[in-house]
Amino acid sequence: MPFSLGRTAVLTAAVFVAGMPRSMPAQGIPVQGIPPQGIPPQGIPPQGMLVGQPELNWAQKMFSPALKHDFGSVAKGADVRCQFTITNIYKERVEIRNPRSSCGCGKPTLVDPKNPAVQTSAVMLETNESAALVVQIDTIGHDRAKTPTISVDITFYADTGAYSKVVDIPITVYIRPDLVMTPGAADFGNLDIGVGGERQINIAYAGAESWKILDVKSGNPNVQPTLVQLNRGAGRVDYMLTIRVAPNTPEGALREQLQLVTNDLNSPNVPYLVRANITPEFQVIPPVVKFGTLKPGVKKTVSVIVKGKTPFKIEQFECESNRRWFQAGRAPEARTIHRVEITVDPPNEPGPVKETFLATIEGRQVPIKFAGEAVIAPADAAPAVSPMGNAGAGGTVGP
Repeated sequence: MPFSLGRTAVLTAAVFVAGMPRSMPAQGIPVQGIPPQGIPPQGIPPQGMLVGQPELNWAQKMFSPALKHDFGSVAKGADVRCQFTITNIYKERVEIRNPRSSCGCGKPTLVDPKNPAVQTSAVMLETNESAALVVQIDTIGHDRAKTPTISVDITFYADTGAYSKVVDIPITVYIRPDLVMTPGAADFGNLDIGVGGERQINIAYAGAESWKILDVKSGNPNVQPTLVQLNRGAGRVDYMLTIRVAPNTPEGALREQLQLVTNDLNSPNVPYLVRANITPEFQVIPPVVKFGTLKPGVKKTVSVIVKGKTPFKIEQFECESNRRWFQAGRAPEARTIHRVEITVDPPNEPGPVKETFLATIEGRQVPIKFAGEAVIAPADAAPAVSPMGNAGAGGTVGP
C-alpha cells in the first residue's frame, strides 16, 4: 500500500560539472564572441596576460590549464601523468585527433566524454562538450631529463569550410635513475564505502647514505601515509611506505599526489600518485528523479531503481519536506535491485519544486538520499506531453 511522505524541508543542490564553460547566449550566438559564420578569429589575449606574451590562437583557447606541464623530479618506475581539458567554446563542431609525442617517453591519449572509460585517438566535440588529453610518462624505459612536446590536431568545421591548427604542449620531467618506487602508484581500484584499504610501497635509493626522506605530505586527510626506514648502508637506503585510505572516505573518484620531502637540495620533493574509486553500498538510478512539468491535480508516476551489492529490504520511503503529495510503494522483500514507483499529486502551487527523498534500509541507521525535481504549471496551463508517456521528463529507469 502506498503511503505519504513527510519531514523537514531541505533544498537539493544542482550538480555543477567542474571545468565546463558557460552556456551559449540566446539566438545561437557562440560563446566568447565568435562570429555566427563560425570562422575562428585570433581573438583577444586572455584577461591577465602580460604584455609581450604570445596571443593564444582559437585552438589554444580551448585548453585548460596552461599549455605546458613540469613534473619535476620523479622516481624510476613511477606512474606519472597529467591531464588537459579541451572544451569546444564555439558554436560549430570541433574535432580533436592524432595525439602524439616528440619523444617515446610521452604517451598521450584522448578520453571520449561520452564514454570516460574508453581511450581514443579522435573525438568530435559539440558546443560546450569537453574531452580530456591525458599525458603519461614512461618512467621505466627512460631516465634523466626529458622534454617531450605533445601535439594534437584541432579542426573547426564551419559553413565556409574546415580550419585546422596544431596545438603543441611542452612537457618537462626528470626521471631519477637513483630512486625506484615499487609499485609505481598506489592503485586501490574499487573500494566499498566504509571499508578503506591499505597498500605498501617499497622505496629504494642508490647513492649517498646520508640521503633521507624527511616527511611524506598528503593534501587529503583520508589518505594517510606512514614511513619506516628498513635499511641504510653499502650505498643503499630502503624505506617502506604504507598508505591507508580511511573508511570514511566519501564516495567517488579519489586521486591524490603525495609529496615525499627529502634532504636532497637539488631534488627536495618527489611525487607519488594514489588513486581509488570509492563505490557506494547502494545506488539510486537516476540520482535525480525528474517529474517534468506537472498540472495541479493530475498525478504522475516515475520509477526509480535502488541497487545494492547484497540483497536488502527497504522499510520505508519518505521525504525531508512537509509536502504530503508524494507517495511511494513499499519494497519489504530482500533483493539486490528494487524498482520503486513514486507518484506525485501536485497542488495548485505553480513554480519549480525540489525535494529530497529518503529510503530507509533494514539494519542501516542512515537512510539513502536522492533528489527529485519538477515544475508545477499554472492550473489553466496545459501539461507538457512527453513521448515517454506517464514517465514524464525523467522517464522510467530499468535495472
